[in-house]
Amino acid sequence: MSQKSISDLDQAKHDIVHKGKFTATELSELTDIGYGTLCNKVHTKSPNHFLMVDEAIKIQKIQDVRFLIEAECHDLGGVYIEIPEEIHNTSDVDLIASWAAWHKDTAETGTAISEALKCKRITKDHLKKIRKEMFEDFQRELELYHRMEALCDDK
Repeated sequence: MSQKSISDLDQAKHDIVHKGKFTATELSELTDIGYGTLCNKVHTKSPNHFLMVDEAIKIQKIQDVRFLIEAECHDLGGVYIEIPEEIHNTSDVDLIASWAAWHKDTAETGTAISEALKCKRITKDHLKKIRKEMFEDFQRELELYHRMEALCDDK
């Protein structure tokens, strides 16, 4: 009998409860979902229990992580990019720092791709690393855009 592999989405649902800054017990108290119910909702081999969308959002906010929505977006063929906050009072230094951080991140993406190509084959782990680095690039680009938008004179 072959074992079915766990999808990235199912793994993310499990990890959001069991590998965050709060334990499953603490999350159950913070979300008003019974401990056993919460664990069943994210059990990777429990096809009849589901984490509701509003519960998933609440847990991600409590845990201060976004890997569940990132996995959902990936399954849907999209990308989750968090919009930066508190950039309304952007200075020239903030803009230059944002530009530099973006270029640093693109260099890290290049490094991840180079490391994958050294092996003469690309593995799933390589792809995960490259994807992570690219998403960080997108985030930095979006931050740079919003900082420039904050400086726009003709809004």
